[in-house]
Amino acid sequence: MDPRNTASSKWDCFASYRLAIDNLLDSSKSVHRDSWHRFSSKKKSHGWCDFASLNSLLDPKFGFLHLSNDCILITADILILHESFSFSRDNYDLQANNVSIMGGGGVIGPVVGDVLSGKFTWKVHNFSLFKEMIKTQKIMSPVFPAGECNLRISVYQSVVNGVEYLSMCLESKDTEKNSLMSDRSCWCLFRMSVLNQKPGNGSNHVHRDSYGRFADNKSGDNTSLGWNDYMKMSDFMGPEAGFLVEDTAVFSTSFHVIKELSSFSKGGTLIGARNSGNVRKSDGHIGKFTWRIENFTRLKDLLKKRKITGLCIKSRRFQIGNRDCRLIVYPRGQSQPPCHLSVFLEVTDSRSTNSDWSCFVSHRLAVVNQRMEEKSVTKESQNRYSKAAKDWGWREFVTLTSLFDQDSGFLVQDTVIFSAEVLILKETSIMQDFTDQETDSGTACSQSDGIGKRSSFTWKVENFLSFKEIMETRKIFSKFFQAGGCELRIGG
Repeated sequence: MDPRNTASSKWDCFASYRLAIDNLLDSSKSVHRDSWHRFSSKKKSHGWCDFASLNSLLDPKFGFLHLSNDCILITADILILHESFSFSRDNYDLQANNVSIMGGGGVIGPVVGDVLSGKFTWKVHNFSLFKEMIKTQKIMSPVFPAGECNLRISVYQSVVNGVEYLSMCLESKDTEKNSLMSDRSCWCLFRMSVLNQKPGNGSNHVHRDSYGRFADNKSGDNTSLGWNDYMKMSDFMGPEAGFLVEDTAVFSTSFHVIKELSSFSKGGTLIGARNSGNVRKSDGHIGKFTWRIENFTRLKDLLKKRKITGLCIKSRRFQIGNRDCRLIVYPRGQSQPPCHLSVFLEVTDSRSTNSDWSCFVSHRLAVVNQRMEEKSVTKESQNRYSKAAKDWGWREFVTLTSLFDQDSGFLVQDTVIFSAEVLILKETSIMQDFTDQETDSGTACSQSDGIGKRSSFTWKVENFLSFKEIMETRKIFSKFFQAGGCELRIGG
């Protein structure tokens, strides 16, 4: 409970604790459980519904019950994190109100608008008290806003190749306010730091950069990004190193969230077709995804300033034909020096436990010209996606020179728009083995696989007409199947 006992006050505190029921006959048989939790005005209690067997506790022969006074002994060992934090938005992000909040263990107050760029600093004032605890658990900061998400820093200890490391991650944390937003998500470029509190001793702050899309557990994206081997514990704990001074450690993260807007519609015109008469819009195997990224120049400048190469931005996921799809964009391309924007489509099957899943996809990707749509850069392809080949696209989609040309129409009000039209083949296939007696004269693609044995591969396409006009210039093909030591497939 908050000692101030004011119902309206916002507060929280992090605690590591052990609850135990003592065994009077044999202390080694005492029941205990360990956990950690950030307690708050909305989450005041934490524990276990099935802590111990009631029958065992009430039976005197098990040693938990005091026969003389009909009592059991319950103990709680508690460590409370002594902490303070600060949170601020970057000047670039301040559109209306400057938000800079200091705290000593409370929660971050109301924030006006989405926070797209800022810095969160977290001081732990009694770190050594948790030195043993972080070997099996983690300490976590209060949450702070970043785009649609609420993030927090988590710190723990890992052993990598026999060496003890301080581990540090940025985590996405659900809150009551956003629990109903099933697609809550944000793409974030971030830097995590352990600050040196004795900068004059020749040692510097430790920084590491990373990026990724944070989301809740429902979307299949990351809920945590960071490093198990952030820095060696010996370097962090060294008395002269400057990272732990008067039992205080300082962790911080600066972040940049892209401002984005996406839309998705199922059905639509056939990719590569002159009309949409052959498309059954109800089959759910065709759709169009549009992704709008604002402040694109700001992102490019950040990557250049931090000398980050090979960075990719992944869109939210959208579903077509029961597959998870999304766009992947490399703002500075995949070559050095940066010359082209790279764009790919990723298709995965998060529901399939079978590692050899595959699907045939026809896709048209585009960088939209916002002034003259007919001048948009579009590229089409057909590929079979699988776990081993889950993204297809173009390394050299459009030159960065033309993309950032103010007169080209691709960058308007510092916004770039990408689109993906996706058509997935609705198909099933089956491989059968049978004896000569079971073979009928109508079986196609059968071949001898030994004396008296034959096999047959059957490929069923259920939305054939959707691909009719595509097949005038290109072909569709099945997945590979084994045939007498060869890998074959049907193409049409």
